[in-house]
Amino acid sequence: MTTDRTVTHLAGTDFQKSRAFSPAIVTQGGKVAKSVWKMQCEGRNRFGQFGAWFPIDEVETFRANPDDFFLLGFLRAHNHPDSTFMVANGLAERFGWNRKRLAASRRRLTGRHIRLICPARDHQPALYRWTRSGDRVAEIDHLSSTNTFSPLDQG
Repeated sequence: MTTDRTVTHLAGTDFQKSRAFSPAIVTQGGKVAKSVWKMQCEGRNRFGQFGAWFPIDEVETFRANPDDFFLLGFLRAHNHPDSTFMVANGLAERFGWNRKRLAASRRRLTGRHIRLICPARDHQPALYRWTRSGDRVAEIDHLSSTNTFSPLDQG
């Protein structure tokens, strides 16, 4: 006598047999696991970790302005690609900088790496987003150069 339970068990067995791993898949899986473990041991496994990544060409562009590299690295490490974020003057204290130094770095990054989306106002810091490849620097420069706010008033 066949019951629903028997049919379910038989169907499950057939399903398991059809999903059995071939030796090639098992071998490939072992290679992947070995490679991942090697990366883990070498400290190169960044899965599930937060931080900032820079292509080598981009690193070279910061030779003259290491403050910009540091600020951009901090922002990348703390804000995902779709973030709206602040670059408030309070960061100057955290970095051990003065406000003018932070403002100068923020100004140099604006247009190339970050874009102003809302100027500072009424004791609220300005809001920024990451630039996209299609952004036009001229438009961003126009926004950041309007006289409605001072770069030092962004904190």
